[in-house]
Amino acid sequence: MHLMIRVSAAFSTAAVLALSFAGIAPVGAHAAIAAIAARTVAACPDTYSADKTTAANDFLTMYSTPAADKLSAWALKLIQLRYKYEDTAVPAGCEAEQANDVKALTTLEDYALLSLGTLLDIKNAATYHNGIDTVMQRILAYAAATPTVPTAVATASALVMCKDAAFTNKVFADSSSLLGQKSDTDPAVIGAAALKILAMQYAYEDTTAPASCEAALQAVTNVLSLAIDQSVLTLAKLGDKANAAIYDAFLSKVVNDRGAQIFTVVSTVLDSTLITPPTAAATASQ
Repeated sequence: MHLMIRVSAAFSTAAVLALSFAGIAPVGAHAAIAAIAARTVAACPDTYSADKTTAANDFLTMYSTPAADKLSAWALKLIQLRYKYEDTAVPAGCEAEQANDVKALTTLEDYALLSLGTLLDIKNAATYHNGIDTVMQRILAYAAATPTVPTAVATASALVMCKDAAFTNKVFADSSSLLGQKSDTDPAVIGAAALKILAMQYAYEDTTAPASCEAALQAVTNVLSLAIDQSVLTLAKLGDKANAAIYDAFLSKVVNDRGAQIFTVVSTVLDSTLITPPTAAATASQ
């Protein structure tokens, strides 16, 4: 089983987020992001509150005056800050606030990824613009919703093995669909793969997990989120070539190590014995 593929696996299938362009005003999206970032509970400490507010405020600057090097640097800061939130132990009752902060930073990273795509893969810029519209719609929807605690926790000791064969086979099929040609230098190949991963991530985020599969669903979204990290940092190396070594070092020293930890969890919550082997006809057609 691919276990939602290793983050370093390659992708080549072109994907288009088939979404209508609603023309959401950036100021409205910024206000929503600022509202998300400002959510707080008195009893819940927020060590990185100032950094979070800065990241939210930077959104409007990145929208009004996009530049590949600035977007690249901003994307790295967003990922670094998200990792800090994900790795911080929070008091009981503060889990929803932590999930809120992680979600806000993830959504901003999605915007950075798509914006880099418009600048580096000019031929397919319209596709990335459609994706940006979707990100903004999700920002508005999330700002209007009440933060909730994720069902699954992030420690393997508390995770439950998913016993739903249909869900497990779907994960395997989706994993297989992402395998393909890899490129670290062609923004069109990198961008097409990232669009497909992003669409898949949104689909899983909007899915209700079958009974016993809540932790597995969380693990799958974590893997896809990490794959987005890899995609945006790979584009960042092209968008900010003067600092390419910084992004490369973060990928090899931080993202890859984090991927190994996440895949340990994935192997704990997904039962590969439930996967239905492909038929001989299906194998021959591949």
